[in-house]
Amino acid sequence: MMSKTHPELRRHKTPERRGIGTTGILLLLVTLLIAVVVGLGLAAWLTGGELPLVARSEGQSQNQTQEPQFAYVTFGPTLVNLAEGRLTRYLKVGIALQVKKESAETVKKVVNGERQALFRNWLIIHLSDLTLEDVKGSSSVNRLRSEILEGFNRLLSKYCEARVEDVLFEEFSIQ
Repeated sequence: MMSKTHPELRRHKTPERRGIGTTGILLLLVTLLIAVVVGLGLAAWLTGGELPLVARSEGQSQNQTQEPQFAYVTFGPTLVNLAEGRLTRYLKVGIALQVKKESAETVKKVVNGERQALFRNWLIIHLSDLTLEDVKGSSSVNRLRSEILEGFNRLLSKYCEARVEDVLFEEFSIQ
């Protein structure tokens, strides 16, 4: 006599559990290996063949020993009233002029030396025409950097061949 299992008893039976097995583990390892190789290849391509994680001999560290090609000439802080109607608002800026290293002394002599009053006067007049809206937000500040760069280069061209490459704000505050 064969015994039959009751249908409700079969329902409570736990199913067999299966792991990922050796095939799944091998497939996972191969996928990870391919991802690492592709990632290293991409990194080598993006860095021009120099991988930052790979140790280099002293002969290969030429990029690290090159001197910077730019120097910075500071131009002291300038404080102006903004062109606001009934409110008195102040703008205080301190800038550094990025110049080619070989022309740094020339620019420093012209901008901070005998002709400093001309540059400071131009900057004060230019900044005094601005309103609060003209100096709000990063796009306005970047536009202002470009205007100062252009104005300083125009003045500088009257006294020497050197040029300002960029204007960087060391201080920028509105009150």
